[in-house]
Amino acid sequence: MVAQAVNNVEIGKTLWITENSVKQALKRMFRKLEVANRTEIVARLRNIKIISK
Repeated sequence: MVAQAVNNVEIGKTLWITENSVKQALKRMFRKLEVANRTEIVARLRNIKIISK
């Protein structure tokens, strides 16, 4: 949803969680992926190669 430019409120509604929960989850993802914003997280995730069996 982040890659589709869906805002935190809409993500929360879709997942039945609060906007604050979305913000906290994104902060943890930013930290783990060492990125600073939503644009960088999408770019980083698009560069991860998925190995299929």
